Amino acid sequence: MAELKHRAKIAGIALLCTTLFFLVAPASLNQNFLGFYKPVVSLLLDTIRSYLLPSNVFLIPGTASAPITIYTVASLFFGFLVASPVIFYEVYAFVRPAFTDFPSKLIWISFMFFVMGCLFGFFIMMPAVIYGLFAFFPYV
Repeated sequence: MAELKHRAKIAGIALLCTTLFFLVAPASLNQNFLGFYKPVVSLLLDTIRSYLLPSNVFLIPGTASAPITIYTVASLFFGFLVASPVIFYEVYAFVRPAFTDFPSKLIWISFMFFVMGCLFGFFIMMPAVIYGLFAFFPYV
């Protein structure tokens, strides 16, 4: 249990640090730090929005807390993507003693499937879902 606690702590700290980086770090160092600034996650979300949405579509927040909720959830998602090698390694290091003849190639293959699945979801599935939902836009 002590080893599991130690490995979970390392994975949790990696996830927390990467999430806070995306949520707090400024997108540009030329900004005024005492005023409003754009965090890194807003830069990524703007890039994703310009890639996925047509230029004539505007996103309107439904509630006053929607922008901070979107920033927080997106930062957690991007933090998980960046920290996933550390998380996967900690899981692998914890279960490795249980499998004496566990092939290490399988770890790299599963990690590559994870990366390919993320890329497939972003470049193929997301545009299809977004444009599929636009078919229902005139009815709402």
